[in-house]
Amino acid sequence: MSFVPSGTSGFEDLRQHAVTMSLVGRPVAVASLADVIRSKEAANRPKDQTALPALRLLLERLKTRGGDR
Repeated sequence: MSFVPSGTSGFEDLRQHAVTMSLVGRPVAVASLADVIRSKEAANRPKDQTALPALRLLLERLKTRGGDR
């Protein structure tokens, strides 16, 4: 069984804009904030709808400061 996040064509799709972060001293690729938002919009679950305004605001603030996607 394969897991494909909503609104994506899978992990290869997410890897295109992935951000590398350090986790316990090791580099780990994580989905970009824009891709997390895209997936939550597609899933359209109540918990996603609750989180989306804050995530969109964070993305806009990051863009204003020249931050991540």
